[in-house]
Amino acid sequence: MKKAIARKNIILISILSILISIILIFPGTASAGTMQWTTIDTPSNANNVIVSPSEINFLAVASSGYLYATDVAHSKVYRSPDGGISWQDISTFLINAGATLPAWNIEVSPDNPGLVAAVTSTGGLPRNVFVSFDGGENWQNLNCPAVNNISTMDISRNYGSYDIAVGTRNGAGNGKLWAFRLSGPANWQDQGITGDVISTMFSPNYNGDNTLLAVTANAAGTFMNLGIRDVVANTTSWGSWAPLEITTSGSGTSPNANQIKT
Repeated sequence: MKKAIARKNIILISILSILISIILIFPGTASAGTMQWTTIDTPSNANNVIVSPSEINFLAVASSGYLYATDVAHSKVYRSPDGGISWQDISTFLINAGATLPAWNIEVSPDNPGLVAAVTSTGGLPRNVFVSFDGGENWQNLNCPAVNNISTMDISRNYGSYDIAVGTRNGAGNGKLWAFRLSGPANWQDQGITGDVISTMFSPNYNGDNTLLAVTANAAGTFMNLGIRDVVANTTSWGSWAPLEITTSGSGTSPNANQIKT
């Protein structure tokens, strides 16, 4: 009996040794398909997560748990009241207010779940902004003066009013940063920064520090800009410390406006 058990152990060890040798010689066969990219058509009927068919181009989350999503390919805007379990098509609410779809971007105020802004179309391009104060039921046209495509948008925290910032870009570094104050003298103001605006964000402590950040790109590279807002005049002072090039390889090595994507 002991000899039989020993013989079986020798056989198992031999088989295991052979398998280990095969894996070492052909390591790729043990994980075929790992880390391979596949082309996916868009729009597509596969892997829809809201309705069929649908695409998510921008997703915004409100502090109330409401979700908002834009579907550029199908000119739809969706809202979820329950964290994504169910979805409502609110595209008609925007259309009835005079907006032209598709909506390219959508944002929610970080401390007011009812304050929602959407980048809508002018001539088929992202050039206008509509705002809702009741979570997407009713919308107002803010008549954004942008002459280039709107690439980014953010809504501030409450400081007695709210500010909306939008950045534009044209691929050549000639974009602008615009801001809109929702109360008082409610109008758009050019914030005095030139460059394709890749991203912009109000400070989480905006009601105390009035800080606005913007990432811009021009022919020289990509830069971080930090400004202090005069919320009454709706202007921004960018200060002598800005801009700072975003790079890890030395001055002049960051992507320029016609290279950077997002």
